[in-house]
Amino acid sequence: MKIALIFSMAFLLYSCSIREEEEETSQPFAVESITVNDISRNGINFTAYNSCGSMCWKRTFVETKIDRTDIYVKTIAVFDKYAACPAVCVGTETPVSINLSGNGIYNFHFWQSDSTSLDSVITIN
Repeated sequence: MKIALIFSMAFLLYSCSIREEEEETSQPFAVESITVNDISRNGINFTAYNSCGSMCWKRTFVETKIDRTDIYVKTIAVFDKYAACPAVCVGTETPVSINLSGNGIYNFHFWQSDSTSLDSVITIN
């Protein structure tokens, strides 16, 4: 009897954790503007802004792809896909920190859609 109870509890907890993971989803969102906060030979720190985020976004993060001097940045929002969200735009700030290989001219491409990006060229001396 005790073994059956323990097995049932373990299964219930496992099922709940799977359900929580399935409820979250993510999607990229457009960067409308950036602010450079700090530049050094080792890296650069930005803040990426979006004026029409959602109140239901739980968190945001970035995905980066570095191809020599071209750096592609995509901001991602994580949210509960079953939540009923009001259609209200909320400003969102996402910190972006990128390690660089040293001095040079870097081309940053911040994702806005699959066919457009907000581009900026930054020279590191």
